Amino acid sequence: MRRIFAFALFSVSLAGTSATEEPDPRIAEALKTTTEAASHYEFRLADDPSESLTFHPNSLLHWSNPVIGVIYGNVFVWTEDGRPEVIGSILQWYEPHKHATHEFHSLSARPVEGSHDGKLVWKTTKPGVQLKPITQAPIVDESPFVRLRQMRSITRQLEVTSINKEGEKYNLRLLSQPLFRYGNDKSNVLDGALFSFVQGTDPEVIVLIESRKNDSGTLQWHLAMMRMAALEFTAKLRGREIWHVEKMPYPVAMRGREPYSLYRFKHQETESQ
Repeated sequence: MRRIFAFALFSVSLAGTSATEEPDPRIAEALKTTTEAASHYEFRLADDPSESLTFHPNSLLHWSNPVIGVIYGNVFVWTEDGRPEVIGSILQWYEPHKHATHEFHSLSARPVEGSHDGKLVWKTTKPGVQLKPITQAPIVDESPFVRLRQMRSITRQLEVTSINKEGEKYNLRLLSQPLFRYGNDKSNVLDGALFSFVQGTDPEVIVLIESRKNDSGTLQWHLAMMRMAALEFTAKLRGREIWHVEKMPYPVAMRGREPYSLYRFKHQETESQ
């Protein structure tokens, strides 16, 4: 019998209101429209196109980014056997722009395909993640509570920076609460989690950590990092650079062939900008 280990799934609300302020009604409006927009996508692993990935309609993160404007977004995942294979950040601009943006990144080691209202819009030819063993990581603990502490400790040792189109460098901030935690024996992942580095509360970089067997068959912590913006990013672990991606031209990001892809829509309609 297949076993799927259920861990806590966190929904974090970081949309930028204090305890004494009335919440901006556009936060709730954006949650409704972005959830609806996410439901129009269907994703499959390219080598198993007969079965769609499972969409999780509850937002993992309600976010805003006052650094660049009035913008509210939400984060969703699509899974296979409990493991996240696609992550999406869907957002609505209010100022200075008015369009919606849909961003996705493959979390799969296999190519993925994505459709919007039945039309193929995304087809990758390479893995979305490159999981690498973490050197000097603690031995994977038997306790799920201790493993969560271990994953948090690893992410706290990361330094992640972005460089915007004006060439300005920005030190991104880690959200200590994982967006999503998972584990199951079919995918050979004892425990795993998605963490985010943010600007404002906008998830710019996603960190995936999994405890999986290495070449010798021993459980070991593995790590992969993914962009959620077309900017240039660099990550260091304990002061050593482990990841760097150059700025991605928007025409490349919007053609639907890369592990990171984005789409823009006018007023949440299906007409592309």
